[in-house]
Order: sequence, then structure tokens, then C-alpha cells
Amino acid sequence: MSQLRMALVIAATVLASLAVQSHQSSRAAAQPNVFFYNLDDLRDRVVGGVDPLMFMPKVRQWMATGTRFQNSYVSDPSCCPSRSAMMTGRYPHNNGVIRQDLGPNFDRTHTLACYLKSAGYATYLDGKFLTSWPKATLPPCFDHSTVMWSGYNNVAVRTDGVAGTAPGYSTSFLGARGRQYINTAVTQSKPFLLYETPQAPH
Repeated sequence: MSQLRMALVIAATVLASLAVQSHQSSRAAAQPNVFFYNLDDLRDRVVGGVDPLMFMPKVRQWMATGTRFQNSYVSDPSCCPSRSAMMTGRYPHNNGVIRQDLGPNFDRTHTLACYLKSAGYATYLDGKFLTSWPKATLPPCFDHSTVMWSGYNNVAVRTDGVAGTAPGYSTSFLGARGRQYINTAVTQSKPFLLYETPQAPH
């Protein structure tokens, strides 16, 4: 985990939110749409000097025009504890997920999705939630969800709790599903949250 990963997440969130707002009425200024795109485990240095960003032109574009937070840090160098902290704003020892396998302990009421839902937002989840989250349990406070647990090709997903398979490359599938969620959301009167988090570049 790195400062770069958090900066990319925030920059992508800000840029995507602004882009979607351009399609909304003036109401969006008071209640902006939020598109949170979580690039999981993106590192800024790799053995051999290979920069993973060379394979990510869209992310480089976001970085060139977005806001970068140079002093941001993740709270834990492990996937699920870090993800839980990001979703709740609480350290792992306060949100219940101090290890990868403790997804079922996740604080289900103090989350970004719950806060925004209670403020009148439509909420969507697209991608990984927590790798040890119980597959028969819907993620809390999301109106609609397409959840995967891991994998890159032909992975198992649950859409609003119904089991299925994401054909092909999972990031492409999730991108298409995210666009479907946005297209649905912009036709409604509510502002929305889309939390999208692919397996790659994990």
C-alpha cells in the first residue's frame, strides 16, 4: 500500500464525481454524486523498476487533471482492514476488521454508504466488498450491488444477492455494470453513490 494508492483513489473519486455532476440539475451542487473508484493494492514502486502506471493510461489521465493528496496514508497495509477503514473512516481496531478473515465483523452501521443512504442517496456497489464477507449476506446500506470476491476472468458474482458469473475479464465486466448503474441513477431524482472496486491491479 502507498500514498500513491490513496491519492489515486481520491483523485478518481473527485474527477468522476465532477464528470457525472455535469449531467445533473442544479440540485447536484447541494448534493453531489459520488463515484468512489478503489484501485486496490496499487504500488508506486515495483522490483525491477517497472512502473505499474505505464499500463494504466486512464489512471494517468485522472492523475494529470485531478487533485492529488500527497500526505495521505492508508491505515493498514492489508487489503480488507484497509478497505474497511476507507469505508468507515475508522481504524481497523475500531471497525472490526483487523485481519483479512474478519469481514463478518465489519461495522455495518457506520459506513459511507449508510451515511449517504440516510441522507437520501441511492447507493450502488460494484466489485469487491470484503474478501471474507459472507456470500449470502448483502453488503449493508447498498440499494443495489454486484459483488465479487476475487479473480480476474469468469468470476463468481452476486447481483442483489442472486448468484451468477461475470463473463470475461472482471474489470471490463465491472466497468460495464458501473456504467449501467450510473445511467440508471442519473434518470432518478436522488443523488447517488457508486462504490466500484475491481480486483485489478491487486
